[in-house]
Amino acid sequence: MTFKQLIEYLENQLGYHQVPVDPRAQGLRDLFESCPLHDRLTKQLARDIFKRNKCQRVSDPVYQDKTEAVLTEIRNYVHQGKDTDIDRFNYIEDFCQAVHEFFTAGNAPQNEPTPSSADAPVSAQIIDFDRYRLRKLRWRA
Repeated sequence: MTFKQLIEYLENQLGYHQVPVDPRAQGLRDLFESCPLHDRLTKQLARDIFKRNKCQRVSDPVYQDKTEAVLTEIRNYVHQGKDTDIDRFNYIEDFCQAVHEFFTAGNAPQNEPTPSSADAPVSAQIIDFDRYRLRKLRWRA
């Protein structure tokens, strides 16, 4: 599995607003088409995963152990950060979960057929807020 496949999988799982991947990206500098919602954190995650896996191009392979080591370091930093709010906390949790699913569930994009843009109609993404509402209710109790 390549770095680009991982990032495209994250875009599909987390949404374009979180990980806006440029499909024409050739390197780390032009990876994002626009500014991600959590700009510095997303760019730091991508950059550190890229470097830890010793990637030269986005088509280079990534490895689960190296990638999860990076996520552990950054996740701990975010959890201990004084500027961490609930959105940032939920984002790093969702990001880590999606990366783990990418490596363990066998949902790599290479196994799934990709519809062409002419065949598939563009639809809005539905975001499930029930999980966050439940957390909020538990926190107040």
